[in-house]
Amino acid sequence: MRRILSIALAVALESYLDLPRWYGARHGGDAAKELTTQLSLIAASVSRTAGEIYASEERRMRDHTRYLRDRDTEPPPV
Repeated sequence: MRRILSIALAVALESYLDLPRWYGARHGGDAAKELTTQLSLIAASVSRTAGEIYASEERRMRDHTRYLRDRDTEPPPV
């Protein structure tokens, strides 16, 4: 996630901001469309990563619940 934000987002914004204003106007807003596409792709990637993190935490919670249940149902040691 850090790479996405520190590299991908930075490159997208920097590339767009480095273009002179007249260039964008002359080329029909292609640069703005390209930036919008890049930002959408970055947002989708961040969303997928967040989903994976949350799914991992959810599995961890279920595993802990299972552990607690199993612990209480085991017979005491002899």
